[in-house]
Amino acid sequence: MNWIRDAVFFVLLSALTECILVLMWTLFKWIGGKKLNVHYSYQMLKGVLGGYFIAFVYLIYYRIWEIIQNCYDAFSIGNEIVDKVINSIFFVWLLGVFYCMFRQLFVYVLFFRVCHIGSWKTKEYAEMVKKICNELGINKNIDVFWGYGVQSPFITGVFHPKIYLPVVSFKDEEMEIIFYHELIHYKQRDTLIKPFFYLLQILYWFNPLSWKLQNELEKWTEVNCDFYCCEAGIDKKTYFSLLYKANEKIEITPRHNGIVMWAENNKELKWRLQCMKKYQIKTRGIRAGIVGCITIILAGVLSITMVTAGVRQAYTGILFQTTKNEVQEVNDDFENNMEEYEGSVSDFKGMKIVSDSKSMARASNMVNVDWNVKNRTIHTSTEFNGKTNGKITVSMVVNPDNRIAEVGIIKPNGETVSVREKGVITHVFRLKKNGKYKVYVKNESGKKLNIKGHFIVE
Repeated sequence: MNWIRDAVFFVLLSALTECILVLMWTLFKWIGGKKLNVHYSYQMLKGVLGGYFIAFVYLIYYRIWEIIQNCYDAFSIGNEIVDKVINSIFFVWLLGVFYCMFRQLFVYVLFFRVCHIGSWKTKEYAEMVKKICNELGINKNIDVFWGYGVQSPFITGVFHPKIYLPVVSFKDEEMEIIFYHELIHYKQRDTLIKPFFYLLQILYWFNPLSWKLQNELEKWTEVNCDFYCCEAGIDKKTYFSLLYKANEKIEITPRHNGIVMWAENNKELKWRLQCMKKYQIKTRGIRAGIVGCITIILAGVLSITMVTAGVRQAYTGILFQTTKNEVQEVNDDFENNMEEYEGSVSDFKGMKIVSDSKSMARASNMVNVDWNVKNRTIHTSTEFNGKTNGKITVSMVVNPDNRIAEVGIIKPNGETVSVREKGVITHVFRLKKNGKYKVYVKNESGKKLNIKGHFIVE
């Protein structure tokens, strides 16, 4: 198994799945219009992140199923040209990952300095925070810190959450609104979602829709909190007046991408206020939530299935074309160097015959093979159509390479033609008439053999 090839396909398939889910969410938002429920829209947006996990689970399941069924997937085979291309893609992707990782590390250092240099703990609002935590059902002791480097109130931390405040004076009523807003972020697991998403951004730096997802997530995180605060009884005018007031008091500098702060600017605040006017505050029902979750899961599963099928077909087609050229070059040198043995299926008497009815992954004219053939066993492919003056090109690797395997074809009349060799077997079988043919591997080596490769029908 080539782990680089697996890594490239996993990143590619999960990225394509994510693109489909982002487009579906955008379509859902557009269809919803003014009737859109902000809370469900935000939860579905977070569910879009699950597309990465769905792709991972799907591919792991597929690999396990391959082992159980002893089948061979197109993604598990390559050739010199394809492997060079995939290795190049992997190298470029890895360079991007390292660049984004160091960039994010730099941002984290800045954030660490904001949180730990020039900040100090205060107990002034401990009772107020505890009261709001009890109201929201948060069973955590959340400390409050002042900080000279803090531009706007924010909460950070998953296991030990802390609220950081700028060194600016606010009234008690205003502080209560600020704390309510930040604690809603913690209640909604935003302090976990955002760092996790920035990690995904490192891995999927090449995907433009992933950047769109980041932008949408940052905006809708705030809108979701705005609606929760107003649903709790906070007057809309008072709430947004406080946000504009805080924005005027604090000198906002350009925000570093990746810092888990909820700093606002006038453009963002204006957009959030427009959302509050556009979308109505509605009661959240359990049914709608369940339907939304099921929709995301089904969409994710369907997306990864469709994407995997399409990419597998495209990849196998490319593999077929490049392998065809390589095999033709090899055949020019080796086609006549292997001795052919003629026989018939009657020669199989006394041996176990295993028919490969499920494990064949075929695209174009190439069939991938990964067969574990026990001693005194014949493993055959499913039937396929051969034509007069056609040919069947086999290219297989025998493991262990010190054992002889017999690779051949079964003709429509039951006659066989085969070659016998250790290690690598590459040979062209010429066809003389139309009919149903099979490729087979015969093992009389005294030990179980693994046969990996492919054959091309032309």
